[in-house]
Amino acid sequence: MAYSKLYSSIVHSSLWTEPDHIRILFITLLAIADREGYVFGSRNGLIRLANLDSDQCAQADPFQALMDPDKDSSDILRNPENEGRRIIAVAGGFQILNFLYYRSLRNEDDRREQNREAQARFRSKRASAKISQDKPGSAKESQSKPISAPLLGSTKTSSDNTLLVNKSAKPPYSRSSERLLLGSLESILHTREMESNGAIWRMRIRSGKKERKALRNAIEDFSARTPDQQAQIHNRAAWLTDRYERCLKESTC
Repeated sequence: MAYSKLYSSIVHSSLWTEPDHIRILFITLLAIADREGYVFGSRNGLIRLANLDSDQCAQADPFQALMDPDKDSSDILRNPENEGRRIIAVAGGFQILNFLYYRSLRNEDDRREQNREAQARFRSKRASAKISQDKPGSAKESQSKPISAPLLGSTKTSSDNTLLVNKSAKPPYSRSSERLLLGSLESILHTREMESNGAIWRMRIRSGKKERKALRNAIEDFSARTPDQQAQIHNRAAWLTDRYERCLKESTC
């Protein structure tokens, strides 16, 4: 189920000075927009969905009001090419401008909570792995298995050989794969973000195969966008995090 964030700043915008039926229509469009900010449907159908007075809409078209330039819009400084417009007509419906920008925003409380949860999951996995390795039964089972000396290249005792086998086990990820992912992230994110939250991105890379796949998909999703679309994403770390979580959830499902 898609959903849109409604920021408190909307009550300070020039939109809030418009008549009720224009404001209600815009909020309705936000509520039913897909993940890319598109709303499909006819004007009359959307007016009925928003429960608006058709006579009032006939006298003052709310769609035209949202598509007209607004010189008082705060968005003019950020995206002057839109001239303050809030929606544009597309085939089969409308597109909400700057939908992806507002959707990618994260306040600091959300980011800190997200980081705390990620760190807690990582610590839990490490603790579980350590408990499994420290179980007495695991050591006995390892000692009971025959180990050929030529394979290890050593004539140490069975307990030492067990340690060598554990050390030579294939790691859950490769360093080269981690370097490639980090390099891709550094090319997208600012240096300041990597310095502040680099540990979080490394933790996601090292968490598991599904996590790495989700992160690769998020990076590919960003790279597939045009330069103009990328330029509209002002908080790239939040945008990538959102894509990563959605890819991870879809993979889990």
